[in-house]
Amino acid sequence: MQPDRIPTKTGAMFLGMKAEVLAMSKRGDGTHRVLKVDYKGEPVVVKCYGLKGSRMQALSRQFGSRLLLGKSTYTARGRQHTERAVLELWLREGFDVPRVLDLPMLGQAGQPCLAMEWVPGPLMSKLIRSADEPLARKQELVACFAATAGRRHARAIELCEPGLVFKHPTFSHIIVSDSRLVHFDFEQALTHKSGIERYIRHEIAGFLHALPRSDRTLFLDLFSAFSQSYPDRQRLDKVIAELQRFGTVPLAPWLEPFQGFFFFFKRYKKMAGLARAFAALPPARMQAEVFFRP
Repeated sequence: MQPDRIPTKTGAMFLGMKAEVLAMSKRGDGTHRVLKVDYKGEPVVVKCYGLKGSRMQALSRQFGSRLLLGKSTYTARGRQHTERAVLELWLREGFDVPRVLDLPMLGQAGQPCLAMEWVPGPLMSKLIRSADEPLARKQELVACFAATAGRRHARAIELCEPGLVFKHPTFSHIIVSDSRLVHFDFEQALTHKSGIERYIRHEIAGFLHALPRSDRTLFLDLFSAFSQSYPDRQRLDKVIAELQRFGTVPLAPWLEPFQGFFFFFKRYKKMAGLARAFAALPPARMQAEVFFRP
């Protein structure tokens, strides 16, 4: 069975439902996309999983990423299965993600699909970069995220469950919906139970990378807000040390001898400098910059 025709505009149809394309991969066979559909008068998100690159790229990722870095399967059906399993895991553990919905007609789509709750609201990445958003609000969002992430990380360690570590750490994958910080995009996960602590540090580094690095003052303000609210100071100190050394946290120990390689990338080189600037802040000043900055 061939995938259902891809909607290209608002008001198009998908499996008999009005549909709007929210996102579509420009790589691969063009069938990987995220839709907003009208299901019985209510908005629902439908994610359709397709090839996201050439078949050779998919094959190399399937085996290389899984064996060397502990990532989950890269096949379309495997990514759909992973996303559903991780969403259900996070919901069971009380962490905010879209609810998984059952739409019977998705079996007719001709490809793996998953229906999820529609969550209205802006992306957190836009809010923390917006010139119209007050600094105090940006700090509040980052602090709230850090506190919740700390609880989730503690639970991941307690359960020895790598699925509670976010594989795609970026504020572009968090929706701010009233008081909710809703994470999304779980089609790949990390799987090695022995690597959970490193995975957690890698996630923290990823989110710190996602802070607005072009504005050094804002970056340090938000970095400080994260630091003051993340509950495991020892872990965060280790992340900062690794950021100074690599500009990131290598996802696997065997990558560490290639320290010089990381600095071929400008983003890692810049992040290392920012981490050194943050580490140099006296604790008293760091706290004052978060809570008493005019």
